[in-house]
Amino acid sequence: MKYLNLTFLFILIIGCSSPVKIVKFQTTYTTIRENEKTYLEWEVLNADSIIIKQLGSDEEMLENAPLKSKMIITPSFSTEYVLNAYKGDEYEKQKCWLDVISKPENIKTIRDTVVIVKPTISADPSQNKSKYLNGLQTIENLNKKSKVQFEIFLVDRTNFPKEVKLYLTVKDENGNFIANMAPPFGSKNSANKYFKNLQDEIDGTPYNIEDYDIEERHDTLSQKYSFSLVLDHSGSMGTNIDTLHKAVKLFVNKMEKQDKASIVKFDQFVVNSVSLTDDKSLLLDNYHYNGLQGFGGGTALIAAADEGIRTLTDNKTTNIVILFTDGFENASLYSTIIQKTGYAFKPNSLIYNARAANVKLVTVGYGNVDKDLLEKLSTLTDGKSYYAHNGKELDQIFNELPRLFHNYYVLKFKPKKIDGKHSFSMTVANPDGSEDKITKSTYVGKVDLKDLDFMARQCVAFFELKSDELKDIYRTYIESFAKYLQMNTKSTLEIHGHTDLTGSKEQNMEISKRRCERVASEFKKNGVDKSRIKLNPHGMNEPVWFPELDVYQSEQNRRVELIIKD
Repeated sequence: MKYLNLTFLFILIIGCSSPVKIVKFQTTYTTIRENEKTYLEWEVLNADSIIIKQLGSDEEMLENAPLKSKMIITPSFSTEYVLNAYKGDEYEKQKCWLDVISKPENIKTIRDTVVIVKPTISADPSQNKSKYLNGLQTIENLNKKSKVQFEIFLVDRTNFPKEVKLYLTVKDENGNFIANMAPPFGSKNSANKYFKNLQDEIDGTPYNIEDYDIEERHDTLSQKYSFSLVLDHSGSMGTNIDTLHKAVKLFVNKMEKQDKASIVKFDQFVVNSVSLTDDKSLLLDNYHYNGLQGFGGGTALIAAADEGIRTLTDNKTTNIVILFTDGFENASLYSTIIQKTGYAFKPNSLIYNARAANVKLVTVGYGNVDKDLLEKLSTLTDGKSYYAHNGKELDQIFNELPRLFHNYYVLKFKPKKIDGKHSFSMTVANPDGSEDKITKSTYVGKVDLKDLDFMARQCVAFFELKSDELKDIYRTYIESFAKYLQMNTKSTLEIHGHTDLTGSKEQNMEISKRRCERVASEFKKNGVDKSRIKLNPHGMNEPVWFPELDVYQSEQNRRVELIIKD
């Protein structure tokens, strides 16, 4: 009995420590005709779970499937099936390719008439130079001496550490997406030719990723999206609101049928104008274009983006906030504290909320904006950042976005299981034979954003020329900051004062000091002890605009910014 127990224990230990093994993963036939059926069979040992996917789809064909079974498949085009087997941190993958062929029934010689069936995409090339997507061209029809632009525009780390996905766009100098470079629309040989080495760099150490898949997606084979259009209606928009309205209409009209959208408007107040819907008419009708009527105040940028995240309630779609602004954050704390909305008012909090909800932020800046803040918001949520210099460029951006999300290449791979910052880079080849390297960074796993030392200055007041007088609306904003400091007694405040570029350095340093003192006195009136306040007059040393070519640029340089440190 003693020996029997030891034998049983030995077998148990061996069984528990046995690695995952894929014994079989294949189709009954490697080639079938259109509309024919065949079996997909598999057998896996020692796995906790397995997932089977088909090329061209992000949805699992089978999730938590039995370890040994088979299923009938009827693919409409040549495709690849992928089996992923998991056991704790162990991972095993195997692929199976199936050719679907087309042959007229009255032809007897198959060899000369076989056509491999692939999905097709219609070319619609633009002939005008553009850095934004505006058409589609196939790689077969592209001039072989051409150089194209590769870009990783989104990252999906939802399934880390099992999988990370990189989304790539490829376009020519006319803004045409270049198609047919990877399966299922192109060939494996083409993918290997243009998409080469992949690396994952962590803490300065590069790791080669040998096993990755590249797929091409268009229209119905692309993902389904839910968008929230979060739109700045603050006073600085002025007549630019007409330009924004035109761009929004352009975006909505170009949305795919399977997509949804919501619309959020904001100044210092945040208003959910249209709830999430796939009805384009409802979106446009309820957008209620009436200029800045009912708006025209401050800029609750962070709070509004947080409301955009809350509107994205469909967890079966890829969720994206498109955040448009023409100004600086100055009113989110007012919205949170005074209106008691509970919205985020710090960038870090917004990023936490977006990452927790798997929402990506695509930021669109127009005119005088905090570019650094917008770029960090998009980078740390795996999104993309734009900047429009004029109304024409704003139209081009909003025209590109629907095209971008439904015409792309997706790169899938298993990354190194290390939390923190990952910089992914890929060597790509141009049609002319030259090579480039493209990169995209993300933060995966458990990330403490406090370590990133990331806190935006909130612009709380603007001033007349050489004046330190505060307008009543700015006293209201300061009151909201003061209430926060009263509730968070360990927090401290930095006040940063600035001037325009007129006058001497000495004069402007004195003016910026008076502006800091004026704002500090408002905090003291609202119960904040002077020991918690630090004044930082900068004079004319840190202008938003340099040079000042217009009156509004001088006005926006004359400002006071606040930083709360917790």
